[in-house]
Amino acid sequence: MTPDADARRFLREALFAADPPPMANNWDEAALLGAASRHGIAPLLHERLRETASLPPRLRKSLEAHYYSTAQKNHYRIQAAGEALGALQRSGVRVLVLKGAGLAERLYRNIALRPFEDIDLLIQPKDFAAAREALRTLGYQPPDCALPDAHYRRHHFHIALIRKEPAPVYLELHWGFTDPFLLYTPDMDAVWARATEALHPADEWLYLAMHLAKHGVLIEAFYRLGVTDPDPLLFAADADIKLIWLVDLHRHAERYVDSLDPVALGETARQWGAWPTLQATRYLLRLTTGRDPFPQLSHERPGPPSRWRNYLLKKVICGGESSGRSFWTRMRPDTQFRPIRVLDMLRYLFPPGEFLTRRYRIRGWLALTGMRILHPVRALGRDVISPLVALAWLRIRR
Repeated sequence: MTPDADARRFLREALFAADPPPMANNWDEAALLGAASRHGIAPLLHERLRETASLPPRLRKSLEAHYYSTAQKNHYRIQAAGEALGALQRSGVRVLVLKGAGLAERLYRNIALRPFEDIDLLIQPKDFAAAREALRTLGYQPPDCALPDAHYRRHHFHIALIRKEPAPVYLELHWGFTDPFLLYTPDMDAVWARATEALHPADEWLYLAMHLAKHGVLIEAFYRLGVTDPDPLLFAADADIKLIWLVDLHRHAERYVDSLDPVALGETARQWGAWPTLQATRYLLRLTTGRDPFPQLSHERPGPPSRWRNYLLKKVICGGESSGRSFWTRMRPDTQFRPIRVLDMLRYLFPPGEFLTRRYRIRGWLALTGMRILHPVRALGRDVISPLVALAWLRIRR
């Protein structure tokens, strides 16, 4: 159940407008509260709407309960994050806090306003063994269904850990930003060189945009097709984009407006292969908030997708549930896989030349021609077949 169009507009304006809008009396409160909870914005709505007289008492009480529940949970998780940071630093591991745990205090100034479920920590690959041992002493272990560490280090960019006592704490130990299938090529050495106690503002904004695109598998297609109604992307029953991620990006751009050079941001995005993601995220923010975080940057739209990809994406984005959208975009709980990711796999196996140039740092048409042959063979074995075999073996063991 999703809110109607007026209620969805109310949610967006309550988050981004200067003054909170009035609320109508005929909206479905359960649908509104469900959307607010799913999008991680219920505590923020409580803060923004506490003085709004038109807010129904039952909805006000529910938002207040979310606010205090989030405050309690976040306090415990931030305390756990502090313990983990201390243990890692004592082991000589340089570490940065990513996403919710790092943004709650820095961007929101109130840990109750930014819900997060796990603690995301970024380390350098050379420190992996020391970091795992430091966290092991605090009780963090892989979940029972996890593959060996070597599998994740070879094929992925983070591992998931859990500390079960005294209350469960979920922690993800990252050494990269994304998996290879999305064709991003962030220069992690440069990221660490620019970082201080947190990521450099430009790197962090791009990372948040890449995280948004990773979960919102249709965001770039949405931009390419020029769709002007963001609701199908944000509020469909199987949508995976959360409004709180847009609030993060919006607040981050405002917080670092004096230290975030849009031209340098654009150049970094091109170097990482994230320029289309940067453009698509700006477009979605412009539709959702009414403001472009980087108006100084150009607005050129990338070329249209191929005919078959264009057909499928139009069907998925604009066709609704009857189009098979749920089949293509919904994550399968047993495999954590979305069928639409097959498109990413195919594009990764046969990528554009600029990706090969960035990934392998090659020059010249001869080297590029050779890599067009070598990369699919290497990628098929290393990044597709090998992980599938490992997952199949795990399922047999279970």
